[in-house]
Amino acid sequence: MPPARSRAIVLLLGAGVLAIIVGEGWYLTAKAAVAHAAQSAIVVRTLPVHTYTQYTQRGPVVDTSGLWTGLAIAGVGIAVLLAAAVVAVTRRVTAGASSRALSG
Repeated sequence: MPPARSRAIVLLLGAGVLAIIVGEGWYLTAKAAVAHAAQSAIVVRTLPVHTYTQYTQRGPVVDTSGLWTGLAIAGVGIAVLLAAAVVAVTRRVTAGASSRALSG
């Protein structure tokens, strides 16, 4: 069974990759929803007959918070992935240095 530190590094790498995948999926889903909302806002709806009110062609406000949330989740995933990579590389360098000190 691998040491606890190696398992922690693998778990960090897995969590980072999973967060990136979830964030990108969230981003792409939100992007499609925003594009659909923007496309449907172009359609001009007509007023019923005998209705005399002011009619503006301003569409609904598109909510882009999903785009930012997806990018934030993906950013956290990238940060976790980079942190795990730094820990793994640092561990490898210090292990190599200690093995050279023992053999020398």
